[in-house]
Amino acid sequence: MVVLNEIANSNPIEMRMHKSWHYTLITAVGILAVSVTGILNGYLNFVNISSYSHVDVSIPFPHLLGGYIGIFIIRLLPIPDFITLPLIGYLSSVGIFNPGIALLAALAGAVVPFEYFAGRYAARPVLLKSIRLAGVKEENIKIAEDWIISHGTFSIFISTFIPYFYSAVALAAGMLRMKFIPYFLSTVAGFGIRYALLEAAGYYGVYILTPEYDYTHRRVLFVILSISLATIAIYIIQSIRYLNRGRLSVE
Repeated sequence: MVVLNEIANSNPIEMRMHKSWHYTLITAVGILAVSVTGILNGYLNFVNISSYSHVDVSIPFPHLLGGYIGIFIIRLLPIPDFITLPLIGYLSSVGIFNPGIALLAALAGAVVPFEYFAGRYAARPVLLKSIRLAGVKEENIKIAEDWIISHGTFSIFISTFIPYFYSAVALAAGMLRMKFIPYFLSTVAGFGIRYALLEAAGYYGVYILTPEYDYTHRRVLFVILSISLATIAIYIIQSIRYLNRGRLSVE
């Protein structure tokens, strides 16, 4: 009876669905919002972003952050890169930053191997206690260790594209005494591609808000819109399936 009550009081969707589904939903909703905005603006022209193409370079925001040094420092902090990199891309598109130098500054901050060396040189009991205080679960470290053992340095590369999982993989790589050079090169390659895509999204994506956006691009947005809606529909179907399974397990 106690077990059934615990199951009944739990959220079966959160209990059973993998986190990747939730990340996919968030991404799909974001892309959906951008697509709808671009399509509507293409027909209604309610925003003319070209009027913002000449921004006063004396605006204080980037200078308060120290320019490229500020970008480097930001990437040392636990601030989501899917927020900061598109913003950096936009500021580069209006002449505030050089996109190449900005990318290198962000990449330099991202690949500083704090987690790797912590995992390599800290005592395991002390490290596991510390990561619990930082919100990293011990089970994620174990999953990361198994993943590294199975896939080697490729697991490091892939983990750079998985939000919030890279830290666990980097710690596990250090704890497993992975060779530093292969680890570091895999990290640079992964974050280099990820950050280039995010910066490009901010650099070029803003141009969907131009009245000159032609019909060909609108058709592309319609395709992206359809894919986003399909992804959200699949998520809802999966949620209902897992919810029903949870109810059946209670009954």
